[in-house]
Amino acid sequence: MARAGFAVKPLTSRPWWKSRQCDVRSVQRMTLPPGRSARWAAEQYSAWLPRFFRVLLRVDVDPRRNVRFRLPFCPVPLLELTFAHERNQETSRQVFFLTGGLAQRVIQTTGRPRLEFRQVLGGTPLLVAIHDYRPTLPWPLYNMTQARLHLWVMRAFARHLAGLQLQDSSQKLT
Repeated sequence: MARAGFAVKPLTSRPWWKSRQCDVRSVQRMTLPPGRSARWAAEQYSAWLPRFFRVLLRVDVDPRRNVRFRLPFCPVPLLELTFAHERNQETSRQVFFLTGGLAQRVIQTTGRPRLEFRQVLGGTPLLVAIHDYRPTLPWPLYNMTQARLHLWVMRAFARHLAGLQLQDSSQKLT
């Protein structure tokens, strides 16, 4: 039964796991060393990733700061991050677009999948966020594997930044 001005929408016959959108939004908060910016953190991330994954994955970073994750002995990338030069004029915000690879579902979405480094609240807090990403893995499998791997990597990167902060402060004391 329809009320005046409202159309009745039929119930879908699709199962719930097929009808939900499975876009990933992940936000981690980190602390920047004093005097550092989101641009510096994005550069650190690009330099740190190949060292962190040196056994498990190959991470290639080209001179334009584009990043490709791939398995050893496999030329096809799992994930590609393209540095958005046109969007990164400010030092407080740096963006990498997720542009391809086996781990990303290429579907017309409302937004562009991206990894963003954003300096907030006047300086030391840094937000590292993934927006509008659609994994190729089925959602339960993604949650048990790739999502946990991402969280583990981001926590390790936060520890790396904290170590650099301690290193900076100890150098200032000497």
